[in-house]
Amino acid sequence: MEYLSIDDIFNIIGQFGWNQRLYCIGFSVLQFFLAFHMLLNVFTGLDPTFKCFARDGSSKNEPLINQCIEDTPQKCSLTYTTEYKSFASEWNLICNEKYKVALVQSIWMGGVMTGALVLGGVADVIGRLKTLMMALLGTIAFEGFSAFAPTLVVMAMLRYLGGICCALVILVSFVFSQELVATFLRAHVGLPPREEMMKQKRS
Repeated sequence: MEYLSIDDIFNIIGQFGWNQRLYCIGFSVLQFFLAFHMLLNVFTGLDPTFKCFARDGSSKNEPLINQCIEDTPQKCSLTYTTEYKSFASEWNLICNEKYKVALVQSIWMGGVMTGALVLGGVADVIGRLKTLMMALLGTIAFEGFSAFAPTLVVMAMLRYLGGICCALVILVSFVFSQELVATFLRAHVGLPPREEMMKQKRS
């Protein structure tokens, strides 16, 4: 009885047929949309412009522009002058509280690291497709609910969980795409599809 390797099977069924191409394009589209989750903080945590009036009303001077009294927003009566509303302006994350904006992004990256290191083997247990679907739904749910978070802590927790799911989507879709094609094409399908890659096919 002759045993066939995976490359022997691909030689029989085709190394890069239309179904394989469609799968690879789909996985690349997933990677494209996941990039926006990494950039999310740039827009949702945009630094606001503001005026700081003394809270006790004792100061008759002109308000401070984009500065806080003693670098503390709690000592200011704030008036935001920017029309764009971000979670930085919603929760007064300015002056000495500004670091919390970057902290949210760090927490998301911590979720990505957790998902990659701890949950990377889930797909080997329950299957690639199930893991990918669960991770996609989790990404949509957690990142979507974070837009309606009532507090900064809740938003940070939801973004952490969303980061875990994003990591799973990246890992599983990459491995999935590598298993669908012949060995000599794996380096190409790991990158966004290009016209040259779509035309490459072993005769």
